[in-house]
Amino acid sequence: MQLSNFFRIHNEISVVNESPNFSERERISLQKSRRTKIVAALILTASLAFVIIDSFGDRKLELLVSKFLEWVEKHPYEGILAVIIVFVVATVLFVPGSLLTLGAGFAFGRAADSTLLGTFLASTAVFIGASLGSICSFLLGRYLLRDFVLTLAAGYPIFQAVDKALQGNGFKI
Repeated sequence: MQLSNFFRIHNEISVVNESPNFSERERISLQKSRRTKIVAALILTASLAFVIIDSFGDRKLELLVSKFLEWVEKHPYEGILAVIIVFVVATVLFVPGSLLTLGAGFAFGRAADSTLLGTFLASTAVFIGASLGSICSFLLGRYLLRDFVLTLAAGYPIFQAVDKALQGNGFKI
């Protein structure tokens, strides 16, 4: 988080605390909402930084994925749910899913002793996990991190025009 954003958020909290137009309940709600947004932004930033740093370093994330896929091979039914959950988290945290997708296909293929059944199970689990992860990412960006996204898009008039068009005619577009 940039220092200027920190001071802007701090000033907004101060204005809310000192403003006679806000009830006590509204003040508490706004403060909790801002704290939640700050914590979510910090967690996402730290996760993204970890993935980037790890991809240039020890590749511990890759080792973790291979151990996870070995477990999925030994526990195929529990593995389906686990692959879905891991794929949701990976999608939200910008972890590339190609290694997990290929590994899931291989692990389920070996566990089921059938390439066709393994491919079907892996494809289904990956599709559900990626879809749920995309929905979670959309909801995070649309509601929880909207202000942050707007500050990033402020320098690009095309994004502002698209946002304005979607506000008025979202279903038509």
